[in-house]
Amino acid sequence: MSCLLHIIKNIKSVQETANENHSGMVKEKTEPFYDELPSEKYGVPPEERNMELHLEYGFVPLDKPPGYSSFEVVSWVKRMLEAKKAGHSGTLDPSVSGLLPIAINSATKALGALLLGPKEYIAVMKLHENVPAEKVIQAINMFKDDLSEDRLSDLL
Repeated sequence: MSCLLHIIKNIKSVQETANENHSGMVKEKTEPFYDELPSEKYGVPPEERNMELHLEYGFVPLDKPPGYSSFEVVSWVKRMLEAKKAGHSGTLDPSVSGLLPIAINSATKALGALLLGPKEYIAVMKLHENVPAEKVIQAINMFKDDLSEDRLSDLL
């Protein structure tokens, strides 16, 4: 519950900052958002949700195994949970494993927000022989780059 209060306080702070920055445009400050948690008609804390709510508004953080497409894995989850809808945020190549956030039913509406966030990729490699650390770092640094669409088309 403290996480929700933190979010509410941040919203309140953003509202006040917006009013201060646009003081010529806004005649009066908005009322504080909330000083306490909203009523239960706006939801319940995760630990108090029943299974029906989890299945309607939940996410399955799945470690996708290699050898299967993201689409296949989402289809399996949808079938196993008997969900009306299921979707994922981003796509993992079939040959890789990794976290695949799967939204169920009404939670699919939130997938667009996940796509906007930063992503981090971790790789594990096995070398055929001992290689000096400097050489490995040099090779890795060759791949460090922010690839924009323009830069990517230049490389292709």
